Amino acid sequence: MGLAQESPEVDVIIVGAGISGLSAALEAAQGGVRVQIVDMWSVFGGHAVMSGGGVAIVGSALQRELGIVDTPEIATEDFFEWGTDPDPYWVDYYTQHSGTEVGVWLESLGVRWSGVNLHFGNSVPRFHRPDGRGLGLVTPIYSEVLRYPNVTFRWNFKINQLVVDGGQVVGVQGEDLRTGNTAELRADRVLLATGGFQSNMEMVRRFWPAHLAEPSDLLVGSGLNSEGSGHGLAADVGAGFHRMDHQWNYPWGLPHPHYPGEGRALASRHSESIWINTKGERFVNEINDTKSILAAVVAQTPSTYWAIFDDDENEGFYVSGSGWDDYQRIREEILDNPELTTQAESLAELAGLIGQDQDKFESTVAHYNSMVERGVDEDFGRFESNDELSPLAKIDQPPFYAIQFFPMTRKSMGGVTVDHQMQVVREDGTVIPGLYASGELTGFVGVNGSAGLEGTFLGPAMLTGRVAGRTLLRHVGESRELRATRPQIISEEIELPEFSPLDIEVCDTCHRLPELVSEARPGYSHFERVHRVVMGEQQNCGACHAELIPFDPLAHAIDRVAQTANCVHCHLAVE
Repeated sequence: MGLAQESPEVDVIIVGAGISGLSAALEAAQGGVRVQIVDMWSVFGGHAVMSGGGVAIVGSALQRELGIVDTPEIATEDFFEWGTDPDPYWVDYYTQHSGTEVGVWLESLGVRWSGVNLHFGNSVPRFHRPDGRGLGLVTPIYSEVLRYPNVTFRWNFKINQLVVDGGQVVGVQGEDLRTGNTAELRADRVLLATGGFQSNMEMVRRFWPAHLAEPSDLLVGSGLNSEGSGHGLAADVGAGFHRMDHQWNYPWGLPHPHYPGEGRALASRHSESIWINTKGERFVNEINDTKSILAAVVAQTPSTYWAIFDDDENEGFYVSGSGWDDYQRIREEILDNPELTTQAESLAELAGLIGQDQDKFESTVAHYNSMVERGVDEDFGRFESNDELSPLAKIDQPPFYAIQFFPMTRKSMGGVTVDHQMQVVREDGTVIPGLYASGELTGFVGVNGSAGLEGTFLGPAMLTGRVAGRTLLRHVGESRELRATRPQIISEEIELPEFSPLDIEVCDTCHRLPELVSEARPGYSHFERVHRVVMGEQQNCGACHAELIPFDPLAHAIDRVAQTANCVHCHLAVE
């Protein structure tokens, strides 16, 4: 089909409706900038909405309330000691401003914290856990963006090219994934907030860190659309890149039960398990820091291991991400799933089922149990490193469990080079007019260096988004007069009606779900996935679409704010 030129009156096009793009949109829209957000998905949040949602904040009110003393000076030392080579400017900016520009800002939007954790590399607890995990973190930002009439969304639209005129980026070209129609969207400024490249295995292996052995097996644990699309768009117009080999990957890759055979992973672990390689040997302190454990796992031949545990305290089995905060779900979809978990009444039987030498396997477990009795892990120092993470617990209560794990990709800590205003720059440091970038696409501006303190991904994604939004506000204001926009009062504050169990019959007259989800269609991936759940559980349409009741064919449209309340049907978001 031919290329149609569409020119709604917008000042800025933001590519990506993830947490960084939304943060930028809100910042700019509040000042009167006309924003169009374009995303190749049909829902908001990117990978952040699927994450655990933890955010590193320095000097927060919750820290003070808990008696935790944290300062920019303490945090700065942690960033440099743990990350080795972080960007000094952005470390200083983040440690000085995360308390207000991330913490206070999020709280003003309605985010609430369930606690603060201490992670490796941090001198003090600063990993703030939001109620509802990633969903509870992103939804308040998105809901607030929806209140601004000067922000529009274009969903299921994939950008294939930046439009350049006279050396300046003036728009984008792309394709509607549902219709196949192509279009050119124009604006004087474009912000790329497309995320990282950790779901692009070719890029991951091309830029694999030289100090790590390259694993024989590697699962994908980043966002579905973290394919490096923004990197390609920026490269095509001459953008510079930095630290592309700085990747933050995990050793806890559990094959994702929702994507069998597709090589996707969940970040998961059991605090009381021991890890045994294909030789039947323990090879690492299982509760050590991410850097040390990942190095040990990728050095195995092949790069995989079995987590071995017994039937005691399995509620400690942790899976990161929205929707995995319910133990019953973990029990049903992972522990009792024979495709993922092997169970046996004896260690000898378990060894046979997973292809291990029985004598070697039993000897390894027996040796570990003897060290538990003595309270000293003479092999890897596990008990001495952190008793809270790994209580002294023998593996001796049948049934016994084994789950095979692999290294997994996670975050890109290098990417497109930007200046301190989030303007994209070339290799020679000159600015590409009209082009901006934020979030993981920029490698979180190098704030982590070569290792992340945890919570230092979502935090910098929001902070760089807000900095980009302020820059866009200033630059647009130089070309036309702006006035702050008043947010609308929308249906978030309206009580929705009760639904009737008969409403599904009304919906079925137009929307025949069995036919709509029978074959995969471009641009409908999320629609198909959630409606298969609806069909499988025989849910009523009114449970998710109460705002459409009573049915009125002349006023029948999805309410985006009301729709955000529906995510909990799949993502649970209960702490």
